[in-house]
Amino acid sequence: MIAKNKKNRRGGFLEFIFHNVLILVILFIVLFLGFTNFKVIKYRKKLSVQIETLKKEIEKAKERKKELESEVLEAKSEENIERIARENLNLKKIGEEVVVVQKNKENTSLEKEEKKNKGWWESIKKILNP
Repeated sequence: MIAKNKKNRRGGFLEFIFHNVLILVILFIVLFLGFTNFKVIKYRKKLSVQIETLKKEIEKAKERKKELESEVLEAKSEENIERIARENLNLKKIGEEVVVVQKNKENTSLEKEEKKNKGWWESIKKILNP
């Protein structure tokens, strides 16, 4: 009987160690999976913020595309081509007359004479007291 008690004690001690090691391994696995899950959730939130930002950029790009398409259509119109030809190339339609407005030459010559008559001191005063 004494031998049975010692045998039971050894088996009990080995079982105790085995159970504790098994519990520690399971606890380690659960903690590892929990930490990994936390990192995945954090990364998922970061990606969802990036997705929202990119969706907003896509919407802005679509609006810009519509604006540019309307500008292209406007640029291809006959009226716009005619306006550009009149303004930049100085062209006219048959039967039209072009009127050019120039500055009055008398005013410009008077301004030049006034500048010549003023001394250097007057020009400095004008610069210092605008």
